[in-house]
Amino acid sequence: MNRSSCRMAAAAAVVLGVVTATQAQEPSKPSTSDKRSDSARLKERANNFRVIKLQPYLVLLAKASAKTCNTETHATCIIAMQIITVEGRKYCLAVAPDVKVKVQVGGSASMRNVVWELSPAALDGKDLAFHSESGIVLTVDPFAQIKKGGPGSGGASPTAIVHHVKTKRDKLGAEAAYLPVILWGSSGNEELCAAIDPKIVNVN
Repeated sequence: MNRSSCRMAAAAAVVLGVVTATQAQEPSKPSTSDKRSDSARLKERANNFRVIKLQPYLVLLAKASAKTCNTETHATCIIAMQIITVEGRKYCLAVAPDVKVKVQVGGSASMRNVVWELSPAALDGKDLAFHSESGIVLTVDPFAQIKKGGPGSGGASPTAIVHHVKTKRDKLGAEAAYLPVILWGSSGNEELCAAIDPKIVNVN
């Protein structure tokens, strides 16, 4: 991931605007319907989000339960796109699934193409798209399972809402964590969607 791509990923911490040092020092006023203390509201946000390091930047991730996509039964894994509202402002959130890949050893079959698609393709009238260079970023890959992919499903006609990678499936239990890097809005005025970082796991 190049410096420009990292900078876009780091924008998540700015775009989502939750649990920042500034807010910790100067918490915004609660709404009239929210009678909790500032510290209670900040604690709730901290429980819902976490920060990871993607050198040299920080990326804000939502804590959410991932669904499961089995590549034996699903040719495409759906990333559910949704709007969340924080203190009256709308943000996009990408909820990607845990991906299960059946182990197979030998020849070309030991590699498996994993394809993701955004659904819906737009939120609040603004288009969604995978980052063209870094649509899927690996946050953990101890077994070097994942080979870099690109836009589309690997065919001749790539589309902005589909991205793929290739993964080894020769080692049972090998897993990697990934982060979808998704842009929301028109070119030059896009925001980076917050996301969760689920896993790609080799299974029987």
